[in-house]
Amino acid sequence: LHRVDRRQRQMCIRDRSDDGLGVPKEDLNNLFEPFFRVSQSRQRNSGGTGLGLAICKHAILAHNGSIKLHNQKDSGLSVIIKLPTNTEEI
Repeated sequence: LHRVDRRQRQMCIRDRSDDGLGVPKEDLNNLFEPFFRVSQSRQRNSGGTGLGLAICKHAILAHNGSIKLHNQKDSGLSVIIKLPTNTEEI
């Protein structure tokens, strides 16, 4: 897990990435859909329920932020979360 935190223009930016296989490009946006899992063959006890990113997206949007997913150049998935730090705008 790689981590980058920084502040830019009243925004807190958090970048998290791993060194796994990544996600097929056509499935990236589907990761935000409730109960979606890239590998449908995974069981709930080993692969989760598919709710984590759906919940995160709704919470982040409720705070006027954004969340983006992209595959890294060599391997792994990167998640970039941006949240406003100026609470007067919320």
